[in-house]
Amino acid sequence: MPQAIIDRAHSFAAQSEMGSYSLGGTLKTHGNLTARETLEKVCGGNSVEVPVGFEPPPFLEGKSCVYVLEVPFRSGGARMVYVGETDNLRERINRHRERGDLELDWMFLGASAVPVQGGKSDARRFESILINKMGEAGFNLISVKDGRNSNFGGENE
Repeated sequence: MPQAIIDRAHSFAAQSEMGSYSLGGTLKTHGNLTARETLEKVCGGNSVEVPVGFEPPPFLEGKSCVYVLEVPFRSGGARMVYVGETDNLRERINRHRERGDLELDWMFLGASAVPVQGGKSDARRFESILINKMGEAGFNLISVKDGRNSNFGGENE
């Protein structure tokens, strides 16, 4: 078995032993729902948490996902929320963590993700709905650009 798979299995096991990092525990709630609960409600499934400093579990590889990031300010205090969709959650989270920003500390982001059964088109649709719902609820969103999407392609996209 490749060493990379063994390393990821150890990482996942360590996450389980450490307990769960909860987006809902640190973010202000809006309309009695946390960012994670809003993600689950919009996407219709249970989310998978990715604690600060960890990678997503291997079973999400290659699956279309909608995700919510909680990104702290370097100065402390409130956190910002980023909503996205991807077919490669591990790579996408790692790219987010590499972002340079004077105000936000992307290295210490936590994430929750919901795998989407309908593929990329459904993930993009859920992402747009989630951005709009969270914006309406008053979450501090980093970007609302993809909330304006209305064309999500066909079944094979």
